[in-house]
Amino acid sequence: MRNILADVFNVPSSEYHLNRNRSIAENWDSFPVVKTHLTPDLLSPLKDEDKVIYLIRDGRDACVSLAHHRVDIKKRSKSFLMALVSVVLGVGNQFKGGWSGHVNAWKDRADIAIRFEDLIVNPGKEMDKLKLLLNLGEAIGDFPTIQSQRVSSSYAVNRKEPQNLTLGDREKFFRKGKMGSYREEMPFWVKILFQFKHGKTLKNFGYK
Repeated sequence: MRNILADVFNVPSSEYHLNRNRSIAENWDSFPVVKTHLTPDLLSPLKDEDKVIYLIRDGRDACVSLAHHRVDIKKRSKSFLMALVSVVLGVGNQFKGGWSGHVNAWKDRADIAIRFEDLIVNPGKEMDKLKLLLNLGEAIGDFPTIQSQRVSSSYAVNRKEPQNLTLGDREKFFRKGKMGSYREEMPFWVKILFQFKHGKTLKNFGYK
């Protein structure tokens, strides 16, 4: 979504986190849009009047993606399966409850929720929902695809971040970006574990 805001609507964004090993822009709060993975209870700068857009993704795909991130990018584990189980159980997160814990922490605070899958299929339609909330003007560029983001340096430039991502890094960050990749990468017993822990929330947001 940050890439769409930058490339299509010329709206820059920043990021806020509590990771001591990563820096954040000194003026992060001066940007019109701020991304965070934190939950409201960990987000002390969040004000009552701040508008919140929650981007939700099928929890099974989200867990697969985060497990790959821990193995391929963070190097926190050599085993994808071990990383995947940890993510499903919510181990190693700053917030409690894993995927469903994060979703439920934001569901009543968010002004609007956008499904990742809908954003991929029809980005124009989904961004139309945000025009009033973000006071967006008319589109000035084409909507990026997952493939274009894999090979384009605008991932860093348009978001005012260092251009330190190699092509290999971008391939890892935008690994697949497709719906239902968990079907190939999540073992059956892990799917059962996910359903046991997060199935209710998954169903509540229209995922089967």
